[in-house]
Amino acid sequence: MVRVLMSLALVLCVGLGAAFAKDAKKDAPKKPKKTAADVFKAKDKNSDGKLTLDEMKGKASKPEQIERITKVFKAKDKNGDGAVTLEEFTAKPEKKAKAKKEGAKKEGAKKGAKKGAKKGAKKGAKKECKKPAAT
Repeated sequence: MVRVLMSLALVLCVGLGAAFAKDAKKDAPKKPKKTAADVFKAKDKNSDGKLTLDEMKGKASKPEQIERITKVFKAKDKNGDGAVTLEEFTAKPEKKAKAKKEGAKKEGAKKGAKKGAKKGAKKGAKKECKKPAAT
């Protein structure tokens, strides 16, 4: 009987401990999210209002990271001066989907024209075959 009561007490304590731990996590203050301007200021080591490629790379050492950062830097540097301003950094990227759709429409029109030409040629060939031969 004592063992059953001890086991029940242990289960109760563990359950209550878990419940209180969840409540503590909910009550903990959340860190405010960093804005793009905050990230820009943190990366701008010399505080000149521009980010160079070296400043954007920061402590990145892996080739994949450096390649990705370089690609982003080139995309953000709209005027090609080798530095990214806060305005360039916070600007929304151009949508690639729109360019892809326009390209797909042009490609689809070309394919449609080719298919139409092929169908027309096939129908013409069938009609010729159906004509009775003149004797």
